[in-house]
Amino acid sequence: MNNYHKLLILIVSVVLTILDARADYACTLRYKSHIRSHPGFGSSILTKVPKYTPLKILGEKKDWFQVKGINYQGWIHKKIVDTNMKCIIPQDTKDLECPDKPLHRKNPIVKNEGFKIIFNELGCSKVSDKYGNKLYLFTGNVWPMEHVKALEI
Repeated sequence: MNNYHKLLILIVSVVLTILDARADYACTLRYKSHIRSHPGFGSSILTKVPKYTPLKILGEKKDWFQVKGINYQGWIHKKIVDTNMKCIIPQDTKDLECPDKPLHRKNPIVKNEGFKIIFNELGCSKVSDKYGNKLYLFTGNVWPMEHVKALEI
């Protein structure tokens, strides 16, 4: 196998990895999104999650996704999530600063705060918070890791 074929296989693998990661996750779009016990607006609310919360998609039923978060599982309406967006949650609020890229942010990062990924660099991601502020986060301890690994290649 020559170098051209190896390069082509690598490119196809990277694209498939990115597409696969997109298909398995969704990000919330509202400031407070409800995770429900069953598909339907009449079902009980299990938890409320902030904007840009990543959710692992487990299944779907009509207009609803069955999802799993860090410590919950339930259902969310498809209209309030984006399956093409990448987002992350830091699992620890300490040591989030990237080398040579200080956190320029007035408010401290809180537990379970979601961030939309703008782009990834090795070990860091440029992200947007729910207010539109742009900053860099160290990605060594975020969920889901697939969002920062698949795009760093």
